[in-house]
Amino acid sequence: MPLSYDLDTIGPIARTVGDVALLNSVITGRPTPRSAALQGLRIGIPRPVYWDGLDSEVAEVMESGLTKLRESGVVFVDVDTSAINELAARVFGVLLNAGFQDDLAAFLGKNAPDIAASQVIAGILSKDVAAVFELMRGHEIPPELLVQARGPLRDELRRQYVQMFQSNGIAAIAFPTEPIVAPLITAEGDFGDDAASAMILVRNTLPTCAIGAPGLSLPAGLSAAGLPVGIELDGLPDEDEKLLSIGLAVEKVLGRIRGPPHGS
Repeated sequence: MPLSYDLDTIGPIARTVGDVALLNSVITGRPTPRSAALQGLRIGIPRPVYWDGLDSEVAEVMESGLTKLRESGVVFVDVDTSAINELAARVFGVLLNAGFQDDLAAFLGKNAPDIAASQVIAGILSKDVAAVFELMRGHEIPPELLVQARGPLRDELRRQYVQMFQSNGIAAIAFPTEPIVAPLITAEGDFGDDAASAMILVRNTLPTCAIGAPGLSLPAGLSAAGLPVGIELDGLPDEDEKLLSIGLAVEKVLGRIRGPPHGS
């Protein structure tokens, strides 16, 4: 069931990067990548925005992970993504709004014609999710703006993103997948009816989604309560195997985290 056909992407989820790489190979028919060499590998660190306002435990786990990777030969390069993030937010907002307004209704019309999109939205129990739907559905998207977001604006966004990689000689960028430790899920939803606060959960992953580039999130460590903290590596469009290769090497350095205790 779609949120936005322009943004939705199939992404394997597994216990290890190796399993993700294997499933990616099955899906694409391409060879399974091998682990990259970390010595001298340049990875960009977009401090502004991605690293702003982190939970203290997220920040601690991330800095520990960067230290381990630096000691393994990775060269970290500070990169400025402010212009890219601003344009990505514009493109993402337009495409997400359009998807909320059109794609769910079209999907139901084809697959479940007796169910209206309004019925599905009315049945959402989490207040934060329902609030996001209502927020998006309340904004009409001019057709010419949608055409721009799908074409010239997205093309320019990708051009700037690729240029950032090339000018800095980097193979990927790295950042906290989530700025916060996973919140408890309550009957009212993670953030009640506060749609703006709920969007913090997609803040760092939003730009890559708008660009259409591959992203790989893997555990970097645990919070004091035993919750996983993720580090995300993003690569260039159509270079999924290269990113998986880097992920295989990074996973070896960071190590596998323990699973939750039985009964949790």
